Amino acid sequence: MSMNGRLWSVPADWISRIEQDETAAEVLLQSPSGIEILDIGKNWHGLHFLLTGRESGGNGPLADAVFFGGEPEESFEASGESEETEEPDDWDVIPLEEVGNYGGQLLSPIYTKTVAEALSVLSEETLRSRFNPARMESLNLYPGNWSRDPEQRLEDLIDTFRSVREHYAAAAERGHGMMLFIV
Repeated sequence: MSMNGRLWSVPADWISRIEQDETAAEVLLQSPSGIEILDIGKNWHGLHFLLTGRESGGNGPLADAVFFGGEPEESFEASGESEETEEPDDWDVIPLEEVGNYGGQLLSPIYTKTVAEALSVLSEETLRSRFNPARMESLNLYPGNWSRDPEQRLEDLIDTFRSVREHYAAAAERGHGMMLFIV
């Protein structure tokens, strides 16, 4: 079974509904009219690693950009390669248990803007320097085979990063939040 990442730019009124009642997310999933959707395919795990140095989880806005949950073994934050950031307030990130095949999370419009700003200052050169196919394979990052045609895999991740950065910037400009999940 394939696991594909989705990022939905969600208007603030829907964010409020979902915050009050998670079942509203299921209603939205059934009829996503007017929702800007970005499909990042199988690149979600590799991009999360480039953003954070972690298999999963992390601190700050980059950790919440495309993936969620879990405890890391080692990270760029731990090695001092990224700036320290504050944890988001509870109302900035809401876990969604019943969304997609594996759950998801909802980012408030304010926190979506914070993530957009963090992505906007992150350079592609930094991401390229973090690409480590052997480490990514040792962590079993989905979908695997990072050492097979690594130049192409890296370019695919960089293209996905550009799309994610643009998607967050557009959402922030519209005052939207973001719903992330894997199907």
